[in-house]
Amino acid sequence: MAKKNKAAKTEAITGGHLNDDGPPSSPPPSALTDKETRKKVINVVLQILVVIVIMMAMVWGRAYYSQHKFFKEGEAALKSRDFKEAITGYEWTIRMYTPFSGKVKRSCQMLWNIGLEYEKNGRLDWALITYRSLRSSIYAIRSFYKPYEEWIPRTDEKIKRILEIQKMQEGQKKARAEKSN
Repeated sequence: MAKKNKAAKTEAITGGHLNDDGPPSSPPPSALTDKETRKKVINVVLQILVVIVIMMAMVWGRAYYSQHKFFKEGEAALKSRDFKEAITGYEWTIRMYTPFSGKVKRSCQMLWNIGLEYEKNGRLDWALITYRSLRSSIYAIRSFYKPYEEWIPRTDEKIKRILEIQKMQEGQKKARAEKSN
């Protein structure tokens, strides 16, 4: 019985690959050394890579199409002097960022110009909205690199300055109100 158990253990350990001589035979080929299995694995990996590339191309294409659509909307709104709609169009153009597109750079500049126009006309509330819109759009497109990051300190400075002016104006209003009472 002890010989039977020993033989069963040996068979379990070696997988039953014993020659008549006693030493174990060579193990079955692994997935990496078997040519047919390797071909199948490579084929599956290539299929997965093709699907990933197609999906990325679809996402990029959709973003590129949307970017152009929003840019056209922004341009049309600007021509009709509807600055609020232009802000929305340019903001979404930036958010639909695709590498190597000039529409994003142009949208950043257009939002900046709209903010300057609002500032010049004394509409600080809308200038603030415009600069914040530009800044948040740039933050939204950051990933492992930061495109158009030079706009962030510029908008931060404008926002800070406008907030200081608004605070000063509120203080002046309070002083006038107290003076009239």
